[in-house]
Amino acid sequence: MSLTRRELFERAAGTALAAPLVRATPPRITRPLRVLTIGIEWPAGMHQQAQLDLGFPILLETASSTQEVETVLARPQSFDVFSGYSYQAMRVWFAGHLRPVDTRRVAAWPHFYKLFAWGKLAPGSSCRYGLGDAPFRSLFLRRGTTGLPRSSADPTRTEQIVEWIDEQTGKPHGGAPMPRYVVGVPAHFAAESLGYLPEVIQKAPGHVSWAELLNGRWKGRVAVQNDPAVALVDLARAVQALGIAQFGNVTALTVNEVDLLARILIVYRKQGQFQGTWSSFNDVVNLMASKDVAISPLWPSAAGRIAAEGVRIVYAVPPEGYRGSCSSVGIAAHVPEGKRLDACYAFLDWLYTGYFGAQMMRQGYYVANGAQLPHWIRTFGASLASNPFTWAEYRYWYDGRPAAFALPGAKGTLAIKPGERREGGSLAARMCRCSTWSSYFHAAGYQARRFRDFVGA
Repeated sequence: MSLTRRELFERAAGTALAAPLVRATPPRITRPLRVLTIGIEWPAGMHQQAQLDLGFPILLETASSTQEVETVLARPQSFDVFSGYSYQAMRVWFAGHLRPVDTRRVAAWPHFYKLFAWGKLAPGSSCRYGLGDAPFRSLFLRRGTTGLPRSSADPTRTEQIVEWIDEQTGKPHGGAPMPRYVVGVPAHFAAESLGYLPEVIQKAPGHVSWAELLNGRWKGRVAVQNDPAVALVDLARAVQALGIAQFGNVTALTVNEVDLLARILIVYRKQGQFQGTWSSFNDVVNLMASKDVAISPLWPSAAGRIAAEGVRIVYAVPPEGYRGSCSSVGIAAHVPEGKRLDACYAFLDWLYTGYFGAQMMRQGYYVANGAQLPHWIRTFGASLASNPFTWAEYRYWYDGRPAAFALPGAKGTLAIKPGERREGGSLAARMCRCSTWSSYFHAAGYQARRFRDFVGA
């Protein structure tokens, strides 16, 4: 049984936690808090637990990744919380439909991994920053700062998204203090790659390149996500890995480079290389569970769900590196000061209280304050009557250790066998291999148009 609000607060009062829990007195609102979401972060039970813990109703509007962007731009009054991704936030901020998020109102902010502000889990390490809309390039706002440069990720039509860390020195620009205001807070994040059927593609995870998307041996059994900010980055890497063309920056293609890539991909499309594109979680799960598709870029949660359906699937560790993804949870500009805004911040706080992070861990994601998860698991998660969380799960997902015993997968069933290891290893090892991030190009409108040309060819 999940914890009730009363149990949660009683335990919080009697235990000194590394990460704060839900505020002691969440605001009372009668109209539901409306959350616009892709849906990844709402596995079974999450919605009910959030409402139980927070004490107010939450209404979810689920949309595809491209529809989320369209909704922010066209229907900004239709949601209160934008539960999107950093590359989407970079695309829509110019419109003024999201309000700056005050990090001083997010209790867990001091406990976040340094990846988000500093660009690396371990600042000063040899790990790469990764090209594109990485969180440290898409997080901070100019408000309240002086002298910080516009983000090098080239946000669409705005000078307000800035970069705090100088990528050449690894230190804050001009010694400036960390900015207070952000576009949205990072909640879950991941190192994403290709999911493939090992009976078809008989290669070890570390030998599966992004180039496999264009390998003629898998003709008709390849799918990509129906999102230009994801698919064109992945496919540009495939083209580049095969030596067909070289690009200056696969996360920031010029108009001419977009045209070149589109022409190449349309040829492959007409030759029948692609089975199709997918937009939703269920689409890609069905495509791969039915084995119509043998390889596709996958969300970690989709890979876990496919495995939970009894289908053998492997998550690649591409030699070119992972594509990073990071959520950006923001607040609609129309939300007024008062209880409704307080409810938005209470929801943001809830994302870091433990339950969300533990559930997302089973989906294959990390949570921004994941270093506090072990304490929560021991204090709360291990005592849940239904599907309790264990230290062994954290060791498997975060530390890359072998499963000590059978562990729950994405559906909560015992899908991970004793002795299995997560492909790619630990959090530190996997995020160090993120060489790109999902990204909209500067010519984002043109990027979307040429992607539609490819899909419709």
